Amino acid sequence: YAILVAGTNRLYQLDFSGSIVNTPILDSVDVAGSSAFSDLSIYREGADWYGLATSSSQVDLLSFGSNPLSMPLSSAVLPSVVEPSSVELFQEGGQVYGLVQRNTGQLIRLDFEGSVENIPEVNNLGNLGVLEDNTNRFVLVEDSSSWWGYGINFTRNKLYEYRFSDDCGADPSI
Repeated sequence: YAILVAGTNRLYQLDFSGSIVNTPILDSVDVAGSSAFSDLSIYREGADWYGLATSSSQVDLLSFGSNPLSMPLSSAVLPSVVEPSSVELFQEGGQVYGLVQRNTGQLIRLDFEGSVENIPEVNNLGNLGVLEDNTNRFVLVEDSSSWWGYGINFTRNKLYEYRFSDDCGADPSI
C-alpha cells in the first residue's frame, strides 16, 4: 500500500495487491474537518496506524485504527504553526517524535513521549543557523544509530544536511 496527499483534504490510497510490480488500484477518502494536506507521514504503533499531515496552517494527527486504508479521524496536534511544509513521524529508543519543517526554514520537533496519542512537547529548533526561507521539503534517514535530515531549498537550489548526534531527542547540528 501507499498513501499520498495532493493539496486537498483527500488521501489517495494505492493498493498494489501484494507486489509493487502490480498496477495499483487507486481509491481516495476525504478527511472530514481537515484542510488541504501538503505532506503526510504514516506510523504504526502496536496494532494501530497513525499519520501526521501538514496543511497551510496546522499539523493534523490522523488515526486510522488497525486498517491504514480506513477513514481516519483527524485532530489538530499543532493548531497554529505557520506554513508547515514537510513532516516525519517515527519512533526511536521507545520515544515517538515528529519533525516538522516550516517553509520559513525552522525545524520543529514534537516529542510524544512513548505514544503518538500523547499531547506532544513542542520544541522549536530554529533554523539551525543556516536553513533559509523556502527550505520546504525534507526527509529523515536513519543510518546505524545516527539520524540525518536533508532539506531542500528550491528557490536557491540548495540542499541542507543536518545530523542528530545521538538520537532525535538531541539537538541537531549542520
